[in-house]
Amino acid sequence: GEPELIKFALNCGIGSKNAQGFGCIVLKDRWKFN
Repeated sequence: GEPELIKFALNCGIGSKNAQGFGCIVLKDRWKFN
C-alpha cells in the first residue's frame, strides 16, 4: 500500500463518516469514486 491509498482508506473507508460524502467504494485493493 502506498501512503496516499492508506490516507484515502482512513478518510474514505467502510464505516467512515466521509464514505457517503465522497461516494467512494472499496473494490479489492483499489479505490474508486462514484
